[in-house]
Amino acid sequence: MLITGTAYYPEEWDSARIAQDARMIKESGMTLVRIGEFAWSHMERSNGVFTFEWLHEAFRIFRENGLGVILCTPTAAAPPWLIHEHPETLKQDINGRRVVFTWKITVK
Repeated sequence: MLITGTAYYPEEWDSARIAQDARMIKESGMTLVRIGEFAWSHMERSNGVFTFEWLHEAFRIFRENGLGVILCTPTAAAPPWLIHEHPETLKQDINGRRVVFTWKITVK
């Protein structure tokens, strides 16, 4: 049996859109969604302040549509507050040069 799925980013959508997408994912024959790898800034908007309600809602919608969920660790994209407080966490290249952001980081 071949199990298929897709990457999905519920942090970008409202509940109605997630429900529509979940139905289409199910209708396409897929059985899994992979979420979370870029969602750290939505899970922890500021240092020590966690919000998971949006994630619980997404899980509920996927479950109602018969989809399994693979929850990834959200380390692929650190939130702005962490970068501001700990710039040493930025990725660096083989020569030790840190990644430089070209946009303004707003820390709340």
